[in-house]
Amino acid sequence: MSGSALIRVLSYLSRTSQFLQSSKTNYVNIRRPLTAKLQGGGQIRPLDGVKVLDLTRVLAGPFATMILGDLGAEVIKVERPGSGDDTRAWGPPFVGEESAYFLSVNRNKKSIAVNLKDPEGTKLVTELAKVCDVLVENYLPGKLTEMGLGYEELSEEAPRLIYCSITGDDIHHNYHNFCCNYDKAACFHIFN
Repeated sequence: MSGSALIRVLSYLSRTSQFLQSSKTNYVNIRRPLTAKLQGGGQIRPLDGVKVLDLTRVLAGPFATMILGDLGAEVIKVERPGSGDDTRAWGPPFVGEESAYFLSVNRNKKSIAVNLKDPEGTKLVTELAKVCDVLVENYLPGKLTEMGLGYEELSEEAPRLIYCSITGDDIHHNYHNFCCNYDKAACFHIFN
């Protein structure tokens, strides 16, 4: 990956919010109320300043990261180039060209398209992980490891990263050999 591609992505993200601006303190005051007034009249939310890299799709993962965004976290959703998240096309109903379903679980997020099967895309996600506090993913167990984006690989590059993996499958069960790993309810319906 050229350094200029990463610089363009990071530059875009920094212009659209406080994503890459360093904090003025090296600590977090955890004893503040859930919201507090800023001098300018705005609100401080519990997760203000937390950066989340969202590698999720469909329901459980996007809903979880949406809640983090609602609480003030900056959420960067990584989607595949072209069609993006599968749920963008799930409808009707649609709002413009986006499905209402997709919009209902992806508010308060920024979105970028990255080909995770390309080494350049993997490198870009690794660089983003280095500047994020949390990564949330819901791929099939072991899939991100195959791409070089598993916990072991990213914890070496970004040791302070909190890596959250959500799966509808028991990692020791064979559902993942047959199921698209959306949610357990969907898999249960398919197999019964």
